[in-house]
Amino acid sequence: MLVDALVAIVVLEVGLLGLVAALALVSRVVSTGHQVELAAIAAEAQLEALHRSGCGSNGASVVYAGSTPVDSLTWQSLERGQGDRELVLQSRYLVAPGRWGTDTFDTEFRCAG
Repeated sequence: MLVDALVAIVVLEVGLLGLVAALALVSRVVSTGHQVELAAIAAEAQLEALHRSGCGSNGASVVYAGSTPVDSLTWQSLERGQGDRELVLQSRYLVAPGRWGTDTFDTEFRCAG
Protein backbone atom coordinates (compact mmCIF):
# COMPACT_ATOMS: atom_id res chain seq x y z
CA MET A 1 0.00 0.00 0.00
CA LEU A 2 2.80 2.41 0.91
CA VAL A 3 4.69 1.54 -2.28
CA ASP A 4 1.58 2.20 -4.37
CA ALA A 5 1.16 5.62 -2.76
CA LEU A 6 4.83 6.49 -3.36
CA VAL A 7 4.61 5.42 -7.01
CA ALA A 8 1.44 7.49 -7.45
CA ILE A 9 3.13 10.53 -5.90
CA VAL A 10 6.19 10.17 -8.17
CA VAL A 11 3.99 9.83 -11.26
CA LEU A 12 1.97 12.89 -10.21
CA GLU A 13 5.17 14.92 -9.63
CA VAL A 14 6.57 13.98 -13.03
CA GLY A 15 3.30 14.99 -14.66
CA LEU A 16 3.22 18.32 -12.82
CA LEU A 17 6.84 19.08 -13.74
CA GLY A 18 6.03 18.33 -17.37
CA LEU A 19 3.04 20.65 -17.19
CA VAL A 20 5.13 23.47 -15.70
CA ALA A 21 7.76 23.05 -18.43
CA ALA A 22 5.06 23.11 -21.11
CA LEU A 23 3.54 26.29 -19.65
CA ALA A 24 6.93 28.00 -19.69
CA LEU A 25 7.41 27.03 -23.34
CA VAL A 26 3.93 28.26 -24.29
CA SER A 27 4.58 31.56 -22.53
CA ARG A 28 7.85 32.02 -24.44
CA VAL A 29 6.19 31.18 -27.78
CA VAL A 30 3.35 33.64 -27.16
CA SER A 31 5.83 36.37 -26.23
CA THR A 32 7.90 35.72 -29.37
CA GLY A 33 4.76 35.75 -31.50
CA HIS A 34 3.79 39.11 -30.06
CA GLN A 35 7.22 40.57 -30.88
CA VAL A 36 7.05 39.21 -34.43
CA GLU A 37 3.58 40.76 -34.83
CA LEU A 38 4.84 44.16 -33.66
CA ALA A 39 7.79 43.93 -36.06
CA ALA A 40 5.47 43.08 -38.96
CA ILE A 41 3.22 46.04 -38.12
CA ALA A 42 6.21 48.41 -38.04
CA ALA A 43 7.52 46.98 -41.32
CA GLU A 44 4.12 47.30 -42.98
CA ALA A 45 3.81 50.94 -41.88
CA GLN A 46 7.29 51.68 -43.24
CA LEU A 47 6.54 49.97 -46.56
CA GLU A 48 3.33 51.98 -46.93
CA ALA A 49 5.17 55.22 -46.16
CA LEU A 50 7.82 54.39 -48.77
CA HIS A 51 5.18 53.58 -51.38
CA ARG A 52 3.43 56.92 -50.74
CA SER A 53 6.69 58.87 -50.94
CA GLY A 54 7.30 57.98 -54.56
CA CYS A 55 10.12 55.85 -55.83
CA GLY A 56 11.68 55.41 -52.44
CA SER A 57 15.26 55.44 -51.36
CA ASN A 58 17.58 53.48 -49.13
CA GLY A 59 17.40 54.08 -45.40
CA ALA A 60 17.07 52.83 -41.86
CA SER A 61 15.10 53.53 -38.72
CA VAL A 62 14.73 52.21 -35.18
CA VAL A 63 11.42 51.54 -33.44
CA TYR A 64 11.36 52.14 -29.68
CA ALA A 65 9.06 51.00 -26.87
CA GLY A 66 9.72 53.76 -24.37
CA SER A 67 13.50 54.06 -24.35
CA THR A 68 14.12 50.44 -25.41
CA PRO A 69 14.86 49.69 -29.08
CA VAL A 70 12.53 46.85 -30.15
CA ASP A 71 12.92 46.87 -33.94
CA SER A 72 15.55 47.99 -36.42
CA LEU A 73 14.36 48.52 -40.00
CA THR A 74 16.62 48.86 -43.02
CA TRP A 75 15.38 49.16 -46.58
CA GLN A 76 16.76 49.31 -50.07
CA SER A 77 15.00 50.50 -53.21
CA LEU A 78 16.23 48.75 -56.35
CA GLU A 79 15.61 49.88 -59.96
CA ARG A 80 14.04 47.11 -62.06
CA GLY A 81 13.59 49.10 -65.30
CA GLN A 82 10.73 50.93 -67.01
CA GLY A 83 9.69 52.65 -63.78
CA ASP A 84 9.47 49.40 -61.81
CA ARG A 85 11.11 49.26 -58.39
CA GLU A 86 11.75 46.53 -55.87
CA LEU A 87 11.68 47.48 -52.22
CA VAL A 88 13.45 45.14 -49.80
CA LEU A 89 12.91 45.83 -46.11
CA GLN A 90 14.69 43.94 -43.35
CA SER A 91 13.30 43.95 -39.83
CA ARG A 92 15.55 42.97 -36.92
CA TYR A 93 13.35 42.74 -33.81
CA LEU A 94 13.86 41.98 -30.14
CA VAL A 95 12.50 38.53 -29.25
CA ALA A 96 13.82 38.37 -25.69
CA PRO A 97 16.51 40.27 -23.81
CA GLY A 98 19.69 39.72 -25.82
CA ARG A 99 17.90 37.70 -28.55
CA TRP A 100 16.97 39.16 -31.95
CA GLY A 101 14.94 37.76 -34.82
CA THR A 102 15.12 38.83 -38.47
CA ASP A 103 12.51 38.92 -41.23
CA THR A 104 12.75 40.26 -44.77
CA PHE A 105 9.83 41.82 -46.64
CA ASP A 106 10.03 42.25 -50.40
CA THR A 107 7.61 44.06 -52.68
CA GLU A 108 7.55 45.53 -56.18
CA PHE A 109 5.82 48.71 -57.32
CA ARG A 110 5.74 51.15 -60.19
CA CYS A 111 6.99 54.70 -59.73
CA ALA A 112 4.45 57.44 -60.36
CA GLY A 113 5.49 59.94 -62.97
